[in-house]
Amino acid sequence: QFYEFDDTLYLNTVRNPSFEDDEDADGTPDGWIALDASLISLDTTTSEFGETSLRLTSGTTNYVYQNVPVVENNFYTFSGYFQAKTSGDEAFAILLFLDEDGNTLDATGTSSSGDCAWNSTYGWYEIIEEASTDEFDRFECLVTTPEDTVQMVVEVANIPTYATGDIFVDAVQLELGEDANIFAEGYSGTPAGVYYQVAPSYLGCTGDETDP
Repeated sequence: QFYEFDDTLYLNTVRNPSFEDDEDADGTPDGWIALDASLISLDTTTSEFGETSLRLTSGTTNYVYQNVPVVENNFYTFSGYFQAKTSGDEAFAILLFLDEDGNTLDATGTSSSGDCAWNSTYGWYEIIEEASTDEFDRFECLVTTPEDTVQMVVEVANIPTYATGDIFVDAVQLELGEDANIFAEGYSGTPAGVYYQVAPSYLGCTGDETDP
């Protein structure tokens, strides 16, 4: 079975993108890995979607990340909502590319647009943007996956260089294509199933238009 896609259907490939799930109640949102679990919390006092946001406390470098399967040589659009506790503080997010062995790939020269820039020193795309204190701001980054990419690391962080107070994160999205669509948990709708049957070998089909 295959699924038919149109312009209204897209998939957010980030797991637990609005930080709602923490089934083991360990304080770290399911699907995410924390640098230090004691420096994050699931906050129910402010959120953009659902009832929970991720709170990254200040004072030291602090982040969560996850590895998301992607396909090489394709456009992907990252987006996320950020809010600062202290006026003037900047949100921080990075995107980097891994091959099948987990090695970081160099994306120098690949196309990108939006709120991000390529950092050649560290080998990642980064978003560093001032976040509002009274509402969530959405920041976006369109990137092209280099050849041999099988995973993209999606990371959101609170870095002392850019923020003196806590940073709240919600509704993180990574989707195939060149547009940041409305936030979705998983698919944006219900995909329609389409069934195909493989032609029997005696027909000698090769995929050409002249096949029977």
